[in-house]
Order: sequence, then structure tokens, then C-alpha cells
Amino acid sequence: MAMAVSYTIGDLLARWTNETPKQPSPSEPVLLVEPDYFDTVRMAGIAIVKALYGRGKTYGFGYNLYHTARIKRDQEVIYINAREVRDRLTSIGSTEDQGKTLKLHNLLLLGDALDIVRLICIGYYLPQIVNTNEGIYLATNTDLLKKVCPNISNYLSKGLPIGLREFLRDIAKASPRRLVIIIDEFEQLTSTTGGRPNVEYVYNLIDQLLISLRPGVLDEQPGKFGIVLLIQELYYPTDRMRKLVAESSYPAIGRMFSVSDDGSIPVHYSIEAYMKYIENAIRGLVVNNYINQKIADLALQAFRDSNIRRLLREYLPNMPAFIAFNILQQLLITALSLHNVTPDVIKSEFENFMKDYMAYTIY
Repeated sequence: MAMAVSYTIGDLLARWTNETPKQPSPSEPVLLVEPDYFDTVRMAGIAIVKALYGRGKTYGFGYNLYHTARIKRDQEVIYINAREVRDRLTSIGSTEDQGKTLKLHNLLLLGDALDIVRLICIGYYLPQIVNTNEGIYLATNTDLLKKVCPNISNYLSKGLPIGLREFLRDIAKASPRRLVIIIDEFEQLTSTTGGRPNVEYVYNLIDQLLISLRPGVLDEQPGKFGIVLLIQELYYPTDRMRKLVAESSYPAIGRMFSVSDDGSIPVHYSIEAYMKYIENAIRGLVVNNYINQKIADLALQAFRDSNIRRLLREYLPNMPAFIAFNILQQLLITALSLHNVTPDVIKSEFENFMKDYMAYTIY
């Protein structure tokens, strides 16, 4: 009996953690928790999140910003995965009639900051990729695209910085509430054919964007616009960005939220975030009638034990987020499959897991 319950719980937790966040309006729980600086990033004029693969950029900031806005209804959010959308455009562009005349010469990415306009408007010309369960292009309000994207040729013809400046101003102005644009895998805009991203070109794109933002939408629509770039750390131009930030070369720097001296924000989950994940997971299982309240209460009591919190605090923050959340899922399976779970059981299980992750015990 315990094995069947364990399999069900494991399947649910994996789905709620990895799959439902991709969905535009999921009917199941979405197990997302906020990394450090989440609320500040949400309100920044510009924020650049830099981290290695698996550290939680996409889920912690990308999908989380979208779902927070969807639930609170206090912002409009457009989330775009640059690599996935670029590849989808290439794939669709190689086929014949898609049922709608596409101005592909306007949509093809060229490796300059006007690609931000092209990326956003791909959602207008290729609505079939928007708000699907793949999660490559999510928008809380697709009507915004209809208000600006039919004029894409006009924006592109003006070049940089004017074309991008006017597009961002107009889409923010058209939005009924604060608009946040999130571009995931931003570094992929430097590789229009799918090759290795170029660090120097990443800097050029950021440079062009900063020039376009202010003067521009950050002044003309104060508080109503923000853009968040999610960038793989290996391709972040750390040295040049550190110099640019130190010199405060552009007015837009004054509206940038950053933690590091290179203008970036790291991805880090606190013990409170991990505990919230545990609590939300258990609550979701109770509400959806997969476990009873008695088992839930015993598990919560065990996880809240001071020794368990100390273990989680000591080890989890050093790990990539996908490993840390996977460990929590396995601990939850164990705790919720027993009718008398204790902190000692969780401690023993955790120590067994850590034998597979010895590299994270030396920090």
C-alpha cells in the first residue's frame, strides 16, 4: 500500500513542480516559491538575473512572475523563451501556408536589440505558440499584441534606438496595468541560427536596450513598465557590465535593480522558501484529497523540527535548485507514505540522499 501511495505522491509533486508552471491557466497546484529579491525584481525598471543552468532562473523568476501576475491581477506579464521561440519560428517558417500570411522578413531574428520587438510580435503572428502547455510564450493579456504588433514594420524601419524605444513606450501605454516583459535565455538572441551564444554580442544587446529604455518608457510611463532578462552565467559579459555600472554611463542604470557589481542578480533560495515549498506541497495534496489532514500534520511537524531545518539550511542553498527541489520531493514521499513519520526518519533519509551529493557538503 505504501508503495502505491509513494508513487502517486511522487508523480504529483514532480508534475506540480515541473509541468504545471508551464501551463497558462493550470487546474492543478503550481509549486513555485520565491527566490531572494523576487518582489524587488517584480517592480524594477530593468533586472538581469544571471545564473548557471539548473539554478532556478526559469521557474523561480520566469514562470513565477507570470503566475504571480495571473493570480494577483495587478500586472500584465509577457514571458518568452528566446531559444524555444526562435527555433519554433524557424520550423514554422520552413513550411508552407500556415493559414495566415506571415511577414517573416519582419519576424526573423537578426541579432540586434530590435529582436525584442520581433520576439514579442511573433506571438501576434504565430498565436499557436502562445499560452500552450509548452510554456515557451506566456501572456496574461494577448490583446496588447493586437494593439502594437500590426505596426511592426513601422517600428523596425526606425532602427535603434528609436524603433525599440517607441515600441516599448507604446506597448506599456496600451497596457491597462503595469507591464513586465521577461526574456528567458536572452543570450540566445546573439545566435540567430542556433549556434553558441557570443558574450560580446550579449553586451551589445544590453547596451542597446539600456539606451532605448531611458529616455523612453521608463520616463514616459513611470512605474508602468519593467523588463527582466534571464541569462546563462557562462555568457554574461561580467567585466564590461561591471565597468558600465560603475561609470553609470546611461540614465537607465538608475532604474536598474542589481545585487552584484556587474549589474546582475543571483538566484538563491532561502530556508524559508524551501519550507514554503514543503508546506505548499502538503497543502495541495490535502486540498486535492490525496492525503488526510492527520498525515499532513505529522509530516509538517517533522519538517518543522529545528534539527531538520538546520540540515536543510546547511546543505540545500549550496545546490542547484533542481537538485534541492528533487531532494525535497523524495523527502516528502517518505514522510507522507508513513503514518508515524518522525524527524529522525527524515534526517536518516536526508543523510542517505546526501551520499549522492557529496560535492555540496564541502562549502
